[in-house]
Amino acid sequence: MSAYDAADLAAQTKAGDDTALAKQEKKFYKEYLDDTGLKQYMGSGNNDVIQVNMKLIDGGDTIATPLVQQLRGSKKGTKTVVGNETKMHASDFLMRPNWVRDGVTIDKAQTQKSYIDLLRARKETLKDSARDIAFYNCLEAFTSVGKKEANYDAKESVPQTNPIATATNTEKSAWQDGNGDRVFFNAANGIKVAGDFDGSITALQAASQPTASQVLNKIKDEAQRRNRITGPTSRYAIRPIRGSGNRKEFLVLVGTKVFNWIENDEEIKEFYKHAARNGIKNNRYFQDGDIKYKGLNIREIPEMDEFNIASDIGTINFCGAQSLALAVGQRLRHTKRDETDYGFISGVGFEELYSYEKPFYGDKNVDEIAPPMKQMNMINCFVKLD
Repeated sequence: MSAYDAADLAAQTKAGDDTALAKQEKKFYKEYLDDTGLKQYMGSGNNDVIQVNMKLIDGGDTIATPLVQQLRGSKKGTKTVVGNETKMHASDFLMRPNWVRDGVTIDKAQTQKSYIDLLRARKETLKDSARDIAFYNCLEAFTSVGKKEANYDAKESVPQTNPIATATNTEKSAWQDGNGDRVFFNAANGIKVAGDFDGSITALQAASQPTASQVLNKIKDEAQRRNRITGPTSRYAIRPIRGSGNRKEFLVLVGTKVFNWIENDEEIKEFYKHAARNGIKNNRYFQDGDIKYKGLNIREIPEMDEFNIASDIGTINFCGAQSLALAVGQRLRHTKRDETDYGFISGVGFEELYSYEKPFYGDKNVDEIAPPMKQMNMINCFVKLD
């Protein structure tokens, strides 16, 4: 069983839309999203970490994702509001979904099944492919330093994001400087080298390692402090995720290296020790491999280590609502191969039109004419790991 090459992909065509096929597609889509482990953070609301925006479009077209921002400098008392309204710099983030396609071929010696039976027989292979593509696309979006339309490549299914691994130092430096309250190095601004991201990383590597609780508390304080600042020079808040009972929480996504560093922090271990007295099942700090600490839901994603910019540097992705966006131009459809080599080769696959992107907006609180690009509701913190 071989994967499609370029000629195979060109030979695909859409399959019929019968009831059995529609059910198969719906189940396949649900299962592969579940398998990514990220579906629990997705939704169409403004309170979801990954906001999903669906709109039927053709490849290459854009989908506008509205960004929810907050008013500042509220008026109080009986003073006149007319003429003194707070200016709200509303904006949409234009996303450009890509085609995602894959398939498998089966020769006559392997099967004599119908099309729907072929799909079911190759379901796990196709589902693994769909899951891995979506999963890594999403993880890469967390590393984006901005929107770069020149990166968009429909043929190679490359989105318009600008991942840190391939961005130039000039691009990374503009991101660092334009996101002073969203990009940290050991959560200490003293390490940051203005106008030189690579210089900031070099300074970070020479710095001593802080404790995990120091870094997490600093980032959380910064996010909440911004929530309370008002006035014409204020910054937009890192908007928390609102849970049941109006609880305000943040999601922290990290790789295994950073997770182990957090898990072995003495202050956090002390939290665990006291919580464990009630039994592990009732322990609200450590559940299902996650860490819950002072309103932070810390989730380990081992594959995030693959995106670390150096072996001794880890990344903390501190997320509020609308940290990422998923634009869907076409839901998953199953496909079948047209070219059969005189009836000897069959093929089945799938196609989708989507993109995961980190939303950016022009921060007109800083400059209304030439606003710097600010990421929406995420803090990226780079930490030294011994």
